[in-house]
Amino acid sequence: MHLGLDVDVQKLETEKLRKGKNKAEEDLNKKIKADGWERKFREV
Repeated sequence: MHLGLDVDVQKLETEKLRKGKNKAEEDLNKKIKADGWERKFREV
């Protein structure tokens, strides 16, 4: 029983880290897009 709980906790932690990484990548992509739009408007 104790070992099963440890595995569940590890799975949850791994999933949380993966979601955090995906969120960070999304934020970075949004920033890159926003910077691209800013450059376009400056050129006009």
